[in-house]
Amino acid sequence: MQVVALGRVLWDYLRIILVEDQSRNSAENVALTRQLLESNGLLLRRAICVQKPYLERRVHLTLQKQWPSRDLLLSSPPIAGFTVKTNIPEEMIAAKRPLVELGFRTSGLFA
Repeated sequence: MQVVALGRVLWDYLRIILVEDQSRNSAENVALTRQLLESNGLLLRRAICVQKPYLERRVHLTLQKQWPSRDLLLSSPPIAGFTVKTNIPEEMIAAKRPLVELGFRTSGLFA
């Protein structure tokens, strides 16, 4: 009985997963996802958007343009084993400080 009940719960969750698989780029992915949600009667107010680290900026800018009034959190999983740790020279860190004082924000490069 428990297995059947658990299977039913999982099926209920799986039925609400909508997949956009027609896009060819980030802009199309956002536009087609929006159409997919709206065609299923869903109004997006808040979402977590997960993307590869090297596409985060592009997705962030695309979301700002196409969904400007939504509460969107952008995240990316670490890709272990594909990059090496980068040592930032002290001169670069020192050069960044005045920029931050002028109002420029950290980009993650100098965390």
